[in-house]
Amino acid sequence: MTVCFYPADDGTWHAKIGHEELIIGKGIVEYYWYDPNADEDEAPVLQHRSVWFDDRDKATLTEYRDALRADCAGLRYMGEGLKSFLNDDWQRVSSNRTKPVDWFCLSRLSSYFRSFKRGVR
Repeated sequence: MTVCFYPADDGTWHAKIGHEELIIGKGIVEYYWYDPNADEDEAPVLQHRSVWFDDRDKATLTEYRDALRADCAGLRYMGEGLKSFLNDDWQRVSSNRTKPVDWFCLSRLSSYFRSFKRGVR
């Protein structure tokens, strides 16, 4: 499974994996798992997790992942997207012209955060 993130207008990065959504950036990592049996626009949230970083606008992708991993340690059930994110099961997105140019696979996003933390952008 490929976990892809796209930039949002507010400076965060979002990934939609089936009925799951991950949001990272600006000092927070959030995970939503929506009811797959409900209408997509009105699906209730089955699972929500969020971890805030105090006074940190910029954290590395590894720090976001590790914080979410620690927060989800006691969960009995996880969606496949969350499992992939927590277990470093990421793949590069193949060259596909139907996807917008601003899609990033997780490995590219990780290098983006590393360069951002160093002040190079």
